[in-house]
Amino acid sequence: STMQIDRPGLEAVTAKDSVEINGAVAPDSEVTVDGNPVPVKSGRFLYRFALPSLGQYTARVIAREPGKAPHGRTIRIRRVADLKKEADGFQADRSLTYARIAQNPSIYQGQKVAFEGRVYNVSVQGGQSVIQMLVKDCPKRSRCSLWVTYPADTDATNNSWVRVLGTVEGQQQFRSENERIVTVPKVAAAFVLPLSR
Repeated sequence: STMQIDRPGLEAVTAKDSVEINGAVAPDSEVTVDGNPVPVKSGRFLYRFALPSLGQYTARVIAREPGKAPHGRTIRIRRVADLKKEADGFQADRSLTYARIAQNPSIYQGQKVAFEGRVYNVSVQGGQSVIQMLVKDCPKRSRCSLWVTYPADTDATNNSWVRVLGTVEGQQQFRSENERIVTVPKVAAAFVLPLSR
């Protein structure tokens, strides 16, 4: 049987006192989270998982489809007091500007970076977010586009401003609106924080 977890992703860090776990299963499946039965409606399930105190939690999600082996996923969730404070502990290398990385993203693979900019495309699938953004600190007449993956769902929307902290993962190719193949630096985000503009 197949199960897809859409939120919160398999690794989540939150400052909230609960997270929503939701996803998709075969319509006749029975779903439990840590043994608690969860209603399935047209192949979708939703469960609010309580995080009563700070610290590390694991939620075991199991889907049972009649006549098939059960399918399990473990979600790791860490509740922190303040997401911004938590992000401040992320040691990004300030010298790694967009312009530097863009020349040859693969040599900076695994390096910790921080970028701010405006989101122009977001898609969330299977508990993974892909965010395309334009980095603010950008040389004149350039378009500093960044491809960001994030192992959780995100509140970022088109035109919102975010701060992304993560590690360089090399580069990503995609087809732009005008059908050109574009290659941009790719970052695996540990934090995606809203920026007030």
